[in-house]
Amino acid sequence: MKKLLTTLILGTLMLFYGTSSALAVNEAQNKLLAKRAAQADAYRNLAETVMGFNIDANTYVRDFVAESDQIQTDLNTFLKGAEVTNVFYLPDGTCEVTVSMTIQQIVTELQTIHRARYVYIKGRRRWRLRDFDQIVVHHPQLTFVTAKGSGVPRSSAQNINTNKSNESIVTANIPGWEGVTPQGRLMAERAAKTDAVRNLAETVYGLRITSQTYVRDFVAESDQIQTMLDQYIKNVKQISPYRYTPEGICEVDVEVSVQDVIKQLKTIHQDIVRRGWRWRTVEHRTINFEEIIGYTPIKIIRATGSGVPPEKYRQDRSPTSAGLTSFAPPTPAWATSTIQAKGTGIQAQGISPAEAYLSAERAAKIDALRNLSEQIYGVRITSQTTVRDFVTQYDEVSANVTAFLRGAREIETRELPDGSIEVVVELPLNGLYQILKPRI
Repeated sequence: MKKLLTTLILGTLMLFYGTSSALAVNEAQNKLLAKRAAQADAYRNLAETVMGFNIDANTYVRDFVAESDQIQTDLNTFLKGAEVTNVFYLPDGTCEVTVSMTIQQIVTELQTIHRARYVYIKGRRRWRLRDFDQIVVHHPQLTFVTAKGSGVPRSSAQNINTNKSNESIVTANIPGWEGVTPQGRLMAERAAKTDAVRNLAETVYGLRITSQTYVRDFVAESDQIQTMLDQYIKNVKQISPYRYTPEGICEVDVEVSVQDVIKQLKTIHQDIVRRGWRWRTVEHRTINFEEIIGYTPIKIIRATGSGVPPEKYRQDRSPTSAGLTSFAPPTPAWATSTIQAKGTGIQAQGISPAEAYLSAERAAKIDALRNLSEQIYGVRITSQTTVRDFVTQYDEVSANVTAFLRGAREIETRELPDGSIEVVVELPLNGLYQILKPRI
């Protein structure tokens, strides 16, 4: 009996220590996995920051990197050697990593890559070693370049359980976010940032360059132009921390100055011209992007994005919480429609017929846009709210709607029997919905 009791005690102790050891190993492994994920995210964010550095007033590091895949690979490999300056673990298993590198190290590496990967355009070297020294001049406030990244252990993302200790500590006490795991929170944040950038792009593409040309018309020249501009927009500045609403929605704000957009458009244009592009639209060869300033009242373009955590990353799956987590307002019917408006202009007397026609056409278009704006402002969002209410209440909405209206497309121009000119314009309302969605 005594021998049996001794055997049971020893077996229990072995089981206890074995389980404890396994748990300790599992915890250590989870920490390592979370750190690796956070570190990869930090390197990715560091690369985005470096790509946005100015080499000169109109040229960025991303322009140099775009010369070849080899250059991009060389730079990415170098940036992965950035020093890890801080590692912080939250109780919910999320790891936050900060990496850092001096700006002079980056400049030196770009020059090294340049030496190894000479780039010639039509027999002439496009980049010079001393060009990269200007990065320090254009960013005098920077000595160190830092970036943060977040990650969770893969096992935590795949094996969701009902243990409240796996709840994200960042959103643990926020109504509507009960039981959301760290992975769910991170995915909601990334979805919100992607949505914000997409909404910002809608406004940028709607900027008017001339009386009949918009940024989207210039972009439509080639997939290459669209890729270059999209890459720039993806790196716009985030101007707010993430917000977590009681409806289970994560929100974030981004912005870019109109002047910076103009600089980037000029850079893209110069690059395309240098390559001898055969323009489909001849006017785009000599386009003046500075004219954008005269057509838009806004100096800063802002946009808000929204995202929700996927349902499988919420531990508490009661009907109430599930409804909150999966909340995603359906696109209203009005947002899928296109509206049209007409305007008329009278041909003036005492001037040449051509001048009279053009003058009347301009007046007709102005009248059409005015009528279109009245329709836009009268669009009913709810039974008690119209677009005009949003425009009156929020300055940024007012500026964005004004820019959106300037994107109206002229679809018909005709001379009426009485000699007046009639112009018909139209505008899809999906872009308006993207502007208002964060406020609805």
